[in-house]
Amino acid sequence: MNQQLDTAVARYRAGDLAQAEALCAQALAEQPNHARALHLAGVIAKQSGRMQAAVDFLARANQAEAHNPFILRDLAEAMRLAGQPEQALSLLEQAINRAPELPDLFSALGLTCEALGQIDAAIRAHNRVVELLPQHAGAQNILGSAYRKAGKLAEAKLHFEAALALDPRMADALYNLGNVALETGQYAAAIAAYSRYVEMDPNNAQGWNNLAAACLKNRAYARAIACFDTAARIQPTHPAALNLAVTLTHLGRHEEALAAFERCKEQQANNPNYWRYYAMALLYLPDTGAALRGVLLEIDQRFAAPVYAQATAPVTKPLAGRKLRIGYVSSDFREHPVARNLLPVLQQHDRTRFEIFLYANIGAMDAMSERLMAASDQFRLISQLSDDQAAAQMRADEIDVLVVLAWRFDANRPLIAAQRAAPVCVNFHDPGTTGMRGFDYVIADAVLAPKRGTQWFSERVARLPSYYLHQPLSDAPPVNPLPALKNGYLTFASFNNPAKLNAVVIALWSQLLTALPSARLILKYKELFADPYVREHVAAQFARHGITADRLTLDAADESAADHLARYHMVDISLDPFPFNGSTTSFESLWMGVPVLTLAGEPMVSRWGATILTRVGLTEWITDSESSFLQAAQTLAADLPRLATLRSSLRGQVEASSLCDAPRYTRHWERLLRCMSNGGNH
Repeated sequence: MNQQLDTAVARYRAGDLAQAEALCAQALAEQPNHARALHLAGVIAKQSGRMQAAVDFLARANQAEAHNPFILRDLAEAMRLAGQPEQALSLLEQAINRAPELPDLFSALGLTCEALGQIDAAIRAHNRVVELLPQHAGAQNILGSAYRKAGKLAEAKLHFEAALALDPRMADALYNLGNVALETGQYAAAIAAYSRYVEMDPNNAQGWNNLAAACLKNRAYARAIACFDTAARIQPTHPAALNLAVTLTHLGRHEEALAAFERCKEQQANNPNYWRYYAMALLYLPDTGAALRGVLLEIDQRFAAPVYAQATAPVTKPLAGRKLRIGYVSSDFREHPVARNLLPVLQQHDRTRFEIFLYANIGAMDAMSERLMAASDQFRLISQLSDDQAAAQMRADEIDVLVVLAWRFDANRPLIAAQRAAPVCVNFHDPGTTGMRGFDYVIADAVLAPKRGTQWFSERVARLPSYYLHQPLSDAPPVNPLPALKNGYLTFASFNNPAKLNAVVIALWSQLLTALPSARLILKYKELFADPYVREHVAAQFARHGITADRLTLDAADESAADHLARYHMVDISLDPFPFNGSTTSFESLWMGVPVLTLAGEPMVSRWGATILTRVGLTEWITDSESSFLQAAQTLAADLPRLATLRSSLRGQVEASSLCDAPRYTRHWERLLRCMSNGGNH
């Protein structure tokens, strides 16, 4: 028997699980309660992924040899992996009482505590392993991982570095060190760690994906694209293929982006983020209305419909005599334009009539998060919750109206709406319809969504008198005189995201520069144009239309908010991209005395500039065709005295407009919330 089991152990160690298992079966046929045979059979079943069989074998082994801590260890691990961490914890406590110096038991205890969410207890257990095995690189790495899960990234980094000092080629520790560096903003260090990692394991798609993410953060865009592409080629089903398409979209390389979306469609078709990001990409391009509608309906039918079928109907409570509970859900409850637009509304909400809940899908709080928390009644972090769990929390909070902000961007989660977590669900701060039956209303105004317009909405349109709101820019520098009076030539500018600079926009702006041979154009978006990959791509597109480099400034300054606003001192007229108009950039331009020329289209996304300009009384700066855009630009640019006068008064016009009137805006919003909660028409 022992010789037979020795052979089984040898086959197991050689990786021949089938032969090892067959030998165990023979042994158990002769002696059904043989502890060693049962133990090995359980270990083989666990390694093969058959957890319930593993638990059964190891439980019998424990009955046969009740004082063996190694059997208890393996039984506990099988129970943990089978989803029974509470029972595993009890077994490990017994085993440690019998063998208090056995490192394996504390390692298993740490992993079990992690499974139970007891992260501090897990850290204590893993620390004990390090005390018992101070020269064990794996123990240092596991302890670092526990600290990382606890959000203690400085401690995690120390233990990953300790693991690598003991074993410089420990790939897992390198990968983990890269993760910590990425999460703490040490992007160069992250790139160094991930680069070494993929050198050791060049076929690891996740490693290449994370290296690409670090390169993106470090503004090395060409390398990021190459790394995403490498990951996608290694593993076509990996999310890196989608990340590549999204990154190309953000960099304004739209033809390449659409091709990347098409390449990964088959592999990513069951990933809701594929369709959400594809819907985002189509917003940046003209004449994509039919395609966009198809994508939105695909999201509803493929992903939301199964949720609708199982969702619990929300309970509608009588509204009389109580506060209306409003839930706002977003991944942008941090320093972000959506947060800046929402904050004054939260601060103005009538707390005698409304109770405000914020559901933040964010990883870490920042100063803006703290301000939002202070302006709400309840602030809940939901990044670790599934959609089911988040919806259950909203139901428990008895939310009356759930407001989903900017659903298609960043890490927002529109499928929560399919859960029917509240009697009324609203699409707000997004430039178009969701296409989802789970949303009852979309918020707009009469300019964004004219009552006689033809654009399609799956939701009912609820209109505010004025859609856009922004706080006055108290730290902005003063408005300066019109630069053209000193320069002798006109300077146009756009400080918008280059993703909005599609081929049609560049062609039209090039026509404008051709019509005004002395005029210049400044493009700026954060520090994006510092990278040659971005700068050369944009310059080449203008060059194809005959616009030489001396007429095009690609500003790459990375500066404070006040210094950024001071860049408008060089600008006479701002140009609004289309179909995806600017919003924050347009407001900032107007605040600095620089008027914005926009081309309004039919879809909501292309009417943002029009609604902002309408509120300031600048309707003559709204055009509706490429020819009228060119004509208006030349006419307005020809009258420098008029431009100078407008520049000197524009900040006052903006400040006195509805764009900055948070109390009035909030009262209108609250009336709309009451009306929607009663199922009203608008």
